[in-house]
Amino acid sequence: MMHFNLHVNNIGQTMFKHLMTILLYVSFLGLISCSSDGGSAGERVPISVSGRAVDAEIKGGTVSVYSFKDGKKGELLGSAVTDDKGFYDLEIVSSAQYVLLELRGGSYSEEASGTSVSLKEGEILRAITFYQYPRPLAVMITPFTNLAADVVQYKLSTGAAIQTAETEANTAISALVGVNILSTVPHNVTDVANINTVLTSELKYGFMAAAISSWTAKASELNGTAPHIIWNSIGFTQVMYRDIAEDGFLDGK
Repeated sequence: MMHFNLHVNNIGQTMFKHLMTILLYVSFLGLISCSSDGGSAGERVPISVSGRAVDAEIKGGTVSVYSFKDGKKGELLGSAVTDDKGFYDLEIVSSAQYVLLELRGGSYSEEASGTSVSLKEGEILRAITFYQYPRPLAVMITPFTNLAADVVQYKLSTGAAIQTAETEANTAISALVGVNILSTVPHNVTDVANINTVLTSELKYGFMAAAISSWTAKASELNGTAPHIIWNSIGFTQVMYRDIAEDGFLDGK
């Protein structure tokens, strides 16, 4: 009898070990499944989304983050107002997906003239990128991310996959500017605190934004108006956006 009980106990221990192995394996698979898309909504934690809105530094503007996982503007995930230097910081609770950021409202001072410009209704700056849970996301919102977002949406309208459209658009505009337009923080080239003997990526990005201000100041002069009262950077950015939306090319047609 004792031998029989011992035999049963050994079988029980073996079955217990096998059961624990199976449970651990299933749990491991569950963790892999959750990590691929951020887990269920109840398990996710708020993640920071931050950056800078520049055209030049846009203060008092509202940055909103939307779902863009199907290549279309979806639910609002979070929003925040930019500070006096154009920085914003907010939190979202979301699975891994493509996101659309939009900036509306606020005001900035043109680098080339110092003229204060308030964004009008319908004047928007955008950025489209991929959000990988649970990593914090840093995204700049500038005239150049706006162009890239426009290219993304045009490519989607022609049947391109969202992965292809986003990668190609942001890569192409980044190559044009010479910096990573999404992650590089643009520096205000008129701020003495940013004086440097080296042309950093941050200053280069700032100079590219200031070039639009310089060009629109010249356009104002050629049209006999005061600098940036009618012709300004945010207005020109909207014109470029509409241009690309027509045929995918920035060619004035």
